[in-house]
Amino acid sequence: MMLKKMWDRWLGTGSWRTRDINDNLSRVLVAELDTIAQKERFERVGPAQACKEITAMLRVGRLLCGKILVTDMMILDGSYFMLLGPEGVMRELGASDGSFPLTVTGSQKSLALGLESRLGNTSTIWQTGKDLQESATARQKNVWDEWVEFENKGLIRYEQQIRKFELAVVPDLPDCLTNTGNTEILSTLNATKTRSDAFQAIEQSLLKGQDKELVSSWWNSRYLKGIALVAEADWLQFESTGPLDTPIRHDMGSLSLPQNLLQWANSATSATIAVAWDRTVQERRALRKKQRHREMKALCFAAMASTGGDSRSQVLGQSAFKLFVGLALVAIGLPFIHLNALIESLPWIAFAVLVVSTLPFRDIVLLAVNLVPDKQAQLLLFEVPKK
Repeated sequence: MMLKKMWDRWLGTGSWRTRDINDNLSRVLVAELDTIAQKERFERVGPAQACKEITAMLRVGRLLCGKILVTDMMILDGSYFMLLGPEGVMRELGASDGSFPLTVTGSQKSLALGLESRLGNTSTIWQTGKDLQESATARQKNVWDEWVEFENKGLIRYEQQIRKFELAVVPDLPDCLTNTGNTEILSTLNATKTRSDAFQAIEQSLLKGQDKELVSSWWNSRYLKGIALVAEADWLQFESTGPLDTPIRHDMGSLSLPQNLLQWANSATSATIAVAWDRTVQERRALRKKQRHREMKALCFAAMASTGGDSRSQVLGQSAFKLFVGLALVAIGLPFIHLNALIESLPWIAFAVLVVSTLPFRDIVLLAVNLVPDKQAQLLLFEVPKK
């Protein structure tokens, strides 16, 4: 019995559960979906490439956590979501009407009321255009209507932010804010809860050009992570600029993503993504319950091998068994080593034929690649408090 448990643990199978977590709360906020980040990516690499990159990030987010949490402004003012619209996003993710993986959160009771509130607030900073209260194009209004209609029909889940919002605590304070002359702006930013007010305060401060950009990024990171914490969502960041391996709260743990996962999601077709999603339900639940690197690797392997083949544990087990059989053949042949050279080599030839003909080399390569962690991409898992 003990041997079986050790075997199951080595393969990543069995029932080594450490906690029970409500799967319905498994959703993730992706840092790169921030409206500012979307705009910068579109300007840096162009709309076509930006859409491919953001789509890949969304696919990975859905694969790991099931649902993707977005704020109302991420879709109403995000370059990616405004360009594709709900139908386009659903198509790229390989989703259907009954399984749209987005959950929208906002301060108002509905997405429509959120849009109305933003348009009625002259201090709102828009990324997809200036003064959209007065100059929104017909196309922008049409896309807004499409998103609102999806929410009205129940195709997108909407959640009003009802918990008190607090900025997240991040470890790396910009050097410029440690100067005695900038204590006032630091105090102001620590007490500011809206992005428009924070950016306005930074702009009017005594900070200089590059320092303003650094402080804006620092505050924006606290803001987005605060949204994730309030919504009890995981946090996923692909292009890390800070020590994400330092949890922002004691009940969150950090996991590195395999280096080639984003590349796979970028090159895969929508149909492949849909199949990968359907075939990784168990692995996704295991990652949620155990929150370990072993489960992360198993999930990513299952997704990338989703067009056919066995699970990670099965590949490991079958490969070990076949190697054992091959070595057994060699061992059987060793007592007859005194025979002529041809007979002496037969066990080794049999072993080589067995390895070449039966080992799943494609899957073994995937296993090896999954061992290489991405130095930037990190997933912070939120643990639902025990009742």
